[in-house]
Amino acid sequence: MPLKTRRGFPSTAVLAGGVVFFGLVCATAVVSQPFYSFVFCRVPAWIAAGYFGASLDGSVLVLGSGRVVAVTRECGGSDFFALSCAILTWHALRRKGAVLLPLWLFGAWAGTVLVNGMRVIVTVWTRALVEGVLPERFFGAVHLVSGVLVFFPALALLWRVCVRHDLSDT
Repeated sequence: MPLKTRRGFPSTAVLAGGVVFFGLVCATAVVSQPFYSFVFCRVPAWIAAGYFGASLDGSVLVLGSGRVVAVTRECGGSDFFALSCAILTWHALRRKGAVLLPLWLFGAWAGTVLVNGMRVIVTVWTRALVEGVLPERFFGAVHLVSGVLVFFPALALLWRVCVRHDLSDT
């Protein structure tokens, strides 16, 4: 499962994955806020609202305690989506299965919003736990760390499944 060709250049699959990643990061950076919110923020907010039994207004949750949690562009998970699409593109081109790639990319979006919903839940719980311990200036770091603790294992699992699938044919 080499990432490079015999001459030392990256394989076509690696280059295509990089192009997909870069293209999606650029595309999500320039889309309008309403479109971005509709695609990346509403479903995770809906998942978290269902978990917490909270009321929902677009991508803003109002918890029973009165706390307001907004799923914004900064926590929409579009970078995770771009990474997932890059991995799936790499995998599809290595397996000569590019025909199914649009279906896999839709699956990447579905996985992204589900994982991001879990991240919103973890972030709300983590923030509630650290509010009495840490000063407010650390809440951004709590948000970042909770995101890494959810997104990284999900990305590692996707990578592992793709690599295992590649090895199953050898």
